Amino acid sequence: MTATHVVQEFMDAVHTASDEVAFAGAASRLGEALGFRWFTYLSVDAGRPDVISTYPAIWSEHYLSSGYDQVDPVVAASRRQTIPFFWGALDGARPSDAAAVRLFDDAASFGIVSGLTVPLRGPKGRMALFTLSTDEVSPALLRRAEELKTYVQVCGLHLHNELAARVARFMPEHQKPALTPRQRACLLAAAEGQSAKQAARSIDLTPRTVQHHHEEARRRLGARSLTHAVALALRDGMIS
Repeated sequence: MTATHVVQEFMDAVHTASDEVAFAGAASRLGEALGFRWFTYLSVDAGRPDVISTYPAIWSEHYLSSGYDQVDPVVAASRRQTIPFFWGALDGARPSDAAAVRLFDDAASFGIVSGLTVPLRGPKGRMALFTLSTDEVSPALLRRAEELKTYVQVCGLHLHNELAARVARFMPEHQKPALTPRQRACLLAAAEGQSAKQAARSIDLTPRTVQHHHEEARRRLGARSLTHAVALALRDGMIS
């Protein structure tokens, strides 16, 4: 089965998943099909981190109870960049920080020695990591990870958005990002395919003001683009 087919099966399974077990099952099948042993989705928002994973439960509990998310070099790297990256030193190099060394040693005792991680972003600085990991590290694995980066990134983003959508459906209204009437009107015009100039005529604003409302709405929603902002606003019922 090609990587494209594997990704499509994963996306279909995530879309129909009804609980955490189903999400983890879909990601586990994805990892196995791509040559990895484990999957984890780690949300590192403010407060206690949350994790969905196929790691041994004792390792996940140990990771969280030890506060390893605060010293994990993989988490730190994910805060600095947005592109997928491979971790696991081929030359046996180890981190210099004592806490990070302890983390890597503990992980290795469970067989976790390398992986491919996708940094994920959300509204209001929210961040998560989607990782496929395994018990080996080799030049062949590194080459495979390079070939699969784009596919795994698509999968991570899809899972992240699906989880965010489930949370948004049950989020109290006062916790959802607020948009002004003008911002909603400008997003609705964009959803209808209107350019900034066309929206300006229909809403009685200048094109520059429409663009300002687009950008402010995008910022408030934590969207990556105007198209993403429209999708989020439609999903959460802010425009229709």
